[in-house]
Amino acid sequence: MKIKRTVDVETNDFEIGDRLIINDAEWKILDIVDNEVLIWKCTNVEKRCFNRDKNNVYEGSDIQRYLQNDFLKEFPEYMLKNVSNEGFFLLTVDQINKYMPIPSDRTVTNLKMYNIGWWTSTPYVCDSRYVSSVHTTGHVSADPVRFHGGVAPACWLKIQQ
Repeated sequence: MKIKRTVDVETNDFEIGDRLIINDAEWKILDIVDNEVLIWKCTNVEKRCFNRDKNNVYEGSDIQRYLQNDFLKEFPEYMLKNVSNEGFFLLTVDQINKYMPIPSDRTVTNLKMYNIGWWTSTPYVCDSRYVSSVHTTGHVSADPVRFHGGVAPACWLKIQQ
């Protein structure tokens, strides 16, 4: 499999920090473990409500259902077979701190190329109507679950060495 970086590159040449272009969006490689790379969408991010049911639990939320169903149509079909069983998901605050310790590395852009805040899958512990999010500055904050925040999905992509 070849994926466009800035030029075509064999998958065994991937490095953490590489940016891949998939369907006109940039995905950043956050980690490489065995024969899988963790990629995260950082451009052309759309805004969606986290959960209209007013709770901050990621499992079963509107946003999780979107990532496991409708979002799949946006990803190239020939690559879907390489997405791990977990599918597409939102990063947790712990993963964000691990893979992007510098807040300026956490910024994402929307379809108009403006910086926007984006959802995590981590509930905000002080209020069940809020979920942890990443502000446009890259700092972690919280927003109401009915607010429309950026959807910056990640997935583990199987690669063949």
